[in-house]
Amino acid sequence: MCSRCVVSGLLLSGTILLTSGSVAAQTVRLVCGGENQNSFTRMMAEEKAHTLLILYVSKDARYLSGVETQIINAGKPLMEEKKCGPLGHLDVAAAGTYELKARYQGVEQRRTLELAPQSSSRVMFMWD
Repeated sequence: MCSRCVVSGLLLSGTILLTSGSVAAQTVRLVCGGENQNSFTRMMAEEKAHTLLILYVSKDARYLSGVETQIINAGKPLMEEKKCGPLGHLDVAAAGTYELKARYQGVEQRRTLELAPQSSSRVMFMWD
């Protein structure tokens, strides 16, 4: 099978694949949404089906969108920055320590989390 074709297909599907030799070493998937009531309700209902639910909020209880988000593992970005919010679903293929970097209006925050497939957690980023 053409390994370049597999990688191209995965990239088109929105999944980021990093390889070590010919073996897939790490896969993460970040899906963003929640901009309208239907999307928000659906994503909240699907929370337990994903490794992590990310919430982006302000201190005055407003949900935020357009938050630049990146997932890092072992000091290496696993994906390009992606504008996300007010909700994000993150799925990981391997257990490990992941760093989430989120930037809104130039203010960056980071969270370091232990994540594993088939688990379900929640994290919140909050700005002034």
